[in-house]
Amino acid sequence: MTKKTIAAEVENTDLVASLLTGVIQFCKKNKRGVIAALVILALSAATGSFYAAHQKKVAEESWAAYYVAQTALLTQGEEEGFKQIDALAQAFPNTNAAQYALLLKGDTLYAHENYAQACTKNFPTPKTKPSTPWPRYPAPPLCKPRRITKLRPK
Repeated sequence: MTKKTIAAEVENTDLVASLLTGVIQFCKKNKRGVIAALVILALSAATGSFYAAHQKKVAEESWAAYYVAQTALLTQGEEEGFKQIDALAQAFPNTNAAQYALLLKGDTLYAHENYAQACTKNFPTPKTKPSTPWPRYPAPPLCKPRRITKLRPK
């Protein structure tokens, strides 16, 4: 009869140490996959940071153009201010500054009692679809009064 010896591995009672040894063993076994995953993560992080920096730059430039248009409207008159607002809306479409500039233009026309121009002026609208999961319904026309045909139900 032969004597059987069972070599039992010594278990680490420390959870962190056993986790780290398991991760190291996994990385040694799957070196190629781990390197590919790290490269993909690094590229996605770099792309995300460049995109965030670009969005921040566009926002800063559009708000600076909004300030210039606002001061031109208040100091140089409507004609020059509206030119600046239209240039802002064309240069930075789909930004909050462009939407606020168009709102300022409409408010100014309305405040000077140019109701027809405020309602019928062709304001540029965003050409991208909304990112909401529910459908958007068109708003009712602002300047067309509704004709009431029945005053009371019979």
